[in-house]
Amino acid sequence: LRQCQTLQPVVGTFSSGGRSVCLFYLHGVLPINYNGASYNIPVTIYFDDHYPKVPPRCFVTPSEGMALKPQHSMVDSGGMVYLPYLSNWSPHSSLAELITLITSAFSAQPPVYAKPQTPAQQPDAASALWQLGSAALGGLFGGGQTQSQPAGRPQMARPVAVAKPAQPQQP
Repeated sequence: LRQCQTLQPVVGTFSSGGRSVCLFYLHGVLPINYNGASYNIPVTIYFDDHYPKVPPRCFVTPSEGMALKPQHSMVDSGGMVYLPYLSNWSPHSSLAELITLITSAFSAQPPVYAKPQTPAQQPDAASALWQLGSAALGGLFGGGQTQSQPAGRPQMARPVAVAKPAQPQQP
């Protein structure tokens, strides 16, 4: 958590089929750089009872106005992340290394895009200029389908993470 302060620890109770379980998870964003711009990819990382013997379950959790890219090579249609590091998890694996690998993978191939606005969401004249500036950052997002909840994700309402370009760092 010291290495990635954009992820916050949370404890939640999840229920399914009359059974409840209390899980620890991390929720927030992973900052990435793509085509010269900085973006925040919303993620949730769940730790089951047998962690660290078993890998955490990692999900991209798009916020409102975002969707998962269809047929992404590392993220399924429900947002679950698949990386060789997770498949080859061992007692020597670490959360810090996992987060570094996810960030690197998403910097090369972002898993989300901005959904097109519907007519009801069209900006007023005052925000149109801001929209133009944001459009200049385009190229990251494109194509689309909505997400479904995978069987591997605990059934609970997800917190909403804001996905907007990251603020430039001051030297």
